[in-house]
Amino acid sequence: MIGSLRGTVLDRGIGGGVLLEVGGVGYRVAVPSGAVAALEPGGPAFLFTHLVVRDDALSLYGFPDREQRDTFEALMGATGVGPKLALAILSAHSPSALRRAVIEPEEVAVHIVKLLARGPSETTIPRSYRVVGLAQTLAPNVVARLLSR
Repeated sequence: MIGSLRGTVLDRGIGGGVLLEVGGVGYRVAVPSGAVAALEPGGPAFLFTHLVVRDDALSLYGFPDREQRDTFEALMGATGVGPKLALAILSAHSPSALRRAVIEPEEVAVHIVKLLARGPSETTIPRSYRVVGLAQTLAPNVVARLLSR
């Protein structure tokens, strides 16, 4: 497992990734969108990382602090949430905002109801199931109560 990388940023990608050179080896690392702006080409960088191993790929995800990496790993533990969705969530919401969603589960419930109310389509049904899986991880009692209605 690659736990962290320290090196020089060679390039920033349009899709939210950076090329980080460490000891003469360039690592392509996907990072949250908020972190991309702070990683200037030619400048030093340190990222906490999470390596995702699949049959057809090794994907490296990097975070400017341990809290973001830990939140990313917790999000991936939710049903239907893979690394790309977890990274997208962290690009839109800070770890503290996600913690508030756990403390104030009614906000999560309202978001789920809005998503499910959009009606079935090829794009909203899979996304709704992922959101329900995530919300069940964050606020299981509220989701159970809403889905039983």
